[in-house]
Amino acid sequence: MRLSVVAIAASLAVVASAESAYFPFPPEGACIAACTDRVGKTRFADYNDVDEYGPMFIESLSYSYESGSSKTGAFMMDAGMCMTACSATEQQLYRDMFTGKKAWYSANKAGTAPPRPVPSPTTTPTTTTTTTTVAPSPTTPAVDPAFPFQPNGACVAKCSDDAGKSMWADYSEDPKSPFFWQSL
Repeated sequence: MRLSVVAIAASLAVVASAESAYFPFPPEGACIAACTDRVGKTRFADYNDVDEYGPMFIESLSYSYESGSSKTGAFMMDAGMCMTACSATEQQLYRDMFTGKKAWYSANKAGTAPPRPVPSPTTTPTTTTTTTTVAPSPTTPAVDPAFPFQPNGACVAKCSDDAGKSMWADYSEDPKSPFFWQSL
């Protein structure tokens, strides 16, 4: 379960890192994207509000922006509950862009997405260079060999920590805690 959340969050972060001419809104952040993706996938498996060229993009946006729809109310309630664990900056960016995104959705919901842009090939001059290969420095923190999994991120960690502590005061996701294994 933990590894799949990490994989989803990583893929969302990569895809959500750019905005396009078709859907000109920057991403709100990884936590907000993870919340809408997780809640959206409980509604239908092909939910994807990140890839604006994907076949389910407009349908996915309808869960957030289709006024008067029963699915929108339920989706927004569940996504909003998840988003409370996101940073104040991400939440504010989400609120700031909501009206603009809703207007964009209303104007574009009946259309079809343009084809995905194809990166233009670039030509580079042929040069001869000598390079020295240096071993890359590690970009991830050291992993505890007793529990060799990467953390899920601040949003997921806070959500699971809050939920765990609401059920058991000694709940801990810290592998060094004496309550760690009981908390799993």
